[in-house]
Amino acid sequence: MISPGLDPSRTAVLVIDMQNDFVTVGAPLEVPAARAAVPHIAAILEAARAAGALVVYSAHQRAPLGPAQIPTPNLRTPALAADSTGLKIYPPIAPDDGDLIIVKHQFSAFFDTTLGDELTARGVDTVLITGATTENCCFSTARDAAFRGLRVLFIEDATGTFDYPDCGFGSIAAADVHRTLLAVLAYATCEIATTADAVAALASDRDPENNVSIADLSPSPRTDAHAHAPTQGDPS
Repeated sequence: MISPGLDPSRTAVLVIDMQNDFVTVGAPLEVPAARAAVPHIAAILEAARAAGALVVYSAHQRAPLGPAQIPTPNLRTPALAADSTGLKIYPPIAPDDGDLIIVKHQFSAFFDTTLGDELTARGVDTVLITGATTENCCFSTARDAAFRGLRVLFIEDATGTFDYPDCGFGSIAAADVHRTLLAVLAYATCEIATTADAVAALASDRDPENNVSIADLSPSPRTDAHAHAPTQGDPS
């Protein structure tokens, strides 16, 4: 349940890195949990646009950095290249006219981008976080939003991650990564909400007959983030 006070005219839905190189079956950085989140994100986008909320997409583009500038070999990947198909937003949730697209090179959608200025100029005071991956780009963006004084709603069934291989501490299932990060965020950063919560909050000041229905969505448990580790590094 989202606490009262959400004003759609001052709210932005952030769709973090839902790009072909993360979401498409067989993609080099495939995150199946991101694909599973697509219908949930779509429902939130429909409600947001109907309510007049701002929609913002981030697109992670591989920066032209040398190996010495990349902190770990796990992040070295030929994916997400400029002007590539993999860089584009996954078609079922493609941007509409009027949506913003922010190209970024680091985890946070705020770092070295115009996102903060764009939100300030539009009077946005609340952001909803959706997309991939929970612990990297979604987490970093949520933290930076909170540091800027924005109210942050992290949508648990519209975000997801992948199974982590053993990097010296044992392998970690995606569901455990997701659940742990939700707990960290809930304790110290933001509100955790479901798609149903978000749709209801966005539609709360509209005629009930126009409310967006999510009856056809399958419920996503809090820990439903099952996925497989990508074949190459995941910068999201």
